[in-house]
Amino acid sequence: MMNLKISFTRSNVLLAGSDDNQMLTICYYEDWNVFRRGKGHFEPEDILYEPCTHIIYVFAVLDDETKDRIMPGEPTIDIEENLYSRVVQLKKNGPKVMLGLGGWMDSTEKYGEMLRTEELRAHAVHQISEFIVKYEFDGLELDILYPGAYQGNESTGTPQDKDYFLAFLRELRGHFDFMSNELKRDRLLLSIAGPTSERRIQHGYLVPGIVSLCDWIDVITYDIHGYWEERTGLVAPFTSQPGDDENDETSNVQAAMETWMNHGAPANKLVLGIPSFGRTFVLVDPKQTDINSPACGDPDEGEYTRYPGYLSYYEIMDRVNNKGWTVVHKQNIGSYAYNGNQWVGFDDKYDVAVKADYVKKKGFRGAALWSLGLDCFQKDCPAGQHPLLKTIRGILTDELKLEDVTNYL
Repeated sequence: MMNLKISFTRSNVLLAGSDDNQMLTICYYEDWNVFRRGKGHFEPEDILYEPCTHIIYVFAVLDDETKDRIMPGEPTIDIEENLYSRVVQLKKNGPKVMLGLGGWMDSTEKYGEMLRTEELRAHAVHQISEFIVKYEFDGLELDILYPGAYQGNESTGTPQDKDYFLAFLRELRGHFDFMSNELKRDRLLLSIAGPTSERRIQHGYLVPGIVSLCDWIDVITYDIHGYWEERTGLVAPFTSQPGDDENDETSNVQAAMETWMNHGAPANKLVLGIPSFGRTFVLVDPKQTDINSPACGDPDEGEYTRYPGYLSYYEIMDRVNNKGWTVVHKQNIGSYAYNGNQWVGFDDKYDVAVKADYVKKKGFRGAALWSLGLDCFQKDCPAGQHPLLKTIRGILTDELKLEDVTNYL
């Protein structure tokens, strides 16, 4: 297999012109990586920072009781074991380091209560700003999923939540700029993570206002299909997969990005999300292995990720290289692998190269990898360490051409 050997100089990271023209490679770092055992254990010192223009540390949370205070998601490791400072110190090597607030598990109705109450919102803005500055982050990404429909449940929100969400962003942007000026420091960054669904966008996001306040929007163009469905599907199909409704705006990556632009987001404010994990299924009939094959039951957990229906890229590679799994690559759609009644849809090196090439051609702001600790980061990785991250950055910087990616795994 081809090992990618790409050098990342600072001239490759910053493109000509101002930071507004910077082609972003955003790298998510999950603090719970340190809880994984053995091969899955991933410390801040294991981060390959050179290809990353930005690292987003996830997740901080909103206090359940006060609903107006940001708190470390894992205080013991974030603060007491200095995980915050160990990641933030990577700034000296070039990348900006931001903090993510929210995430699926934290995105409960408490966010709606905070957004709708002017006093809570004002206190949250001040306390978040102070928290970001105290721990020396370069900015914040709001991962509230989703305004007006927290954890996807529309009964938890109101039609006005999108107005309150925009007000919160406006107030946060204003206070971030005030703090930056007062402290004579670089401007604090502000971004949001956004859904793929047009229904979610219409329900919770006033897009023209958001893009005027945020530095970019990280579109969650993955988890499009998963074990919660009764048929196999790819985690992030680039175009419609066989059997999809071509009019369904949630069915593939390209459709999702076009939906955001149709709602008023310019291409240069959009970042395309790319997964370094796969979603798994249990086949009803092991002889039916194609996309949209009947599936049911709970898939096996990964040995290291330990989450049903979910495998890291390195766990998938191990299955393919050492455990007899068969790989199928669907050109310009995505990849899957299977063995017995177990099936996983994922992105391989070629799939992520196609998406990075699409980012360049469409003039998007960049690409975001979820996440560093799910790519094949180990030293014994057959394709070299961080093959997905290196492929993405190589394409974005023109150090790698799409036709150079001849080995998929």
